[in-house]
Amino acid sequence: MGCGLSLPALTVAALTGTTDDAGLGSAVLSSVQQIGGAVGVAVLVALAARHGDGGHAATRGFSLALLAGAALLVCGAALMAALPREDRRR
Repeated sequence: MGCGLSLPALTVAALTGTTDDAGLGSAVLSSVQQIGGAVGVAVLVALAARHGDGGHAATRGFSLALLAGAALLVCGAALMAALPREDRRR
């Protein structure tokens, strides 16, 4: 649900103003999304594996990883809300 709601808006925001180089902008956006997703999953899995001892104790590690992911989402939302907006009513 989060990707479905955020990716169209992020794509429009990233490609706004790229008139001649829209293809290059799209390629960079796609590459950054793929690398960011892979690194994010790797970090959260490493965090979960480090704090879980196997078996049922692994749920403790995954709970910590999910809480860390949720905290990062909240920080990202707060950062986006704090960014200045461009006035487009000209």
